[in-house]
Amino acid sequence: MRRATLTRSTTLVTLLLAATLVACGGGDEARPADGAGGPITSPLATVAAGQTETPAAGAEAPAVAGTAVPPMTLTSPFFDEGQPIPSRYSCDGEDISPLLVLENVPAGTAGLAFIVHDPDAPGGDWVHWVAYDVLVLGAIAEDVNALSSQFGVIGRNSWGRDDYGAPCPPSGTHRYIFEAYAVDVKLGLPPGASDEELRAALVGHVLGEATLMGTYSRQ
Repeated sequence: MRRATLTRSTTLVTLLLAATLVACGGGDEARPADGAGGPITSPLATVAAGQTETPAAGAEAPAVAGTAVPPMTLTSPFFDEGQPIPSRYSCDGEDISPLLVLENVPAGTAGLAFIVHDPDAPGGDWVHWVAYDVLVLGAIAEDVNALSSQFGVIGRNSWGRDDYGAPCPPSGTHRYIFEAYAVDVKLGLPPGASDEELRAALVGHVLGEATLMGTYSRQ
């Protein structure tokens, strides 16, 4: 009788131990790997939770807000800023305008405007060319007087003509300033407007501007 009681007690203890192990989830299989720190989350779950994935190698970086826009520039392949203008583009040569190159014209430009003048003329500032509502182009071909009327509207220079007049200083070395403006509207000035009328019309409408200065002295 005593032996049967001991057998039943041993069996009961064994069953209790087994139940305790199951309840505690015993065994190495249930333990996360060292350093895991918790359950593994899939990339899709991360994106769904509103987090940003690390971009793949070689992927293009997003644009940075507030990046500076490069300024508009005006150049010529025939002379650098502050350098002599070739005689071909003077009254001693072919009396034509040089090729002009515009870069970084602002978005939204509806037309271009130009003024070319000589601030060193004996009688005061001498205007060589006035043009407005000019087509938005990356380059202005040489000899603008030969371009069609679709190019733009031509104003009046200091000779009293509606055309381009090349450098022709009476003496010494003069500066010739080429001014370019990117305009947000068509100005609608009639042909023959003066440089002063153009400057007044430009107020509040200039998106960008650039200048190029060259020099010339008579041969």
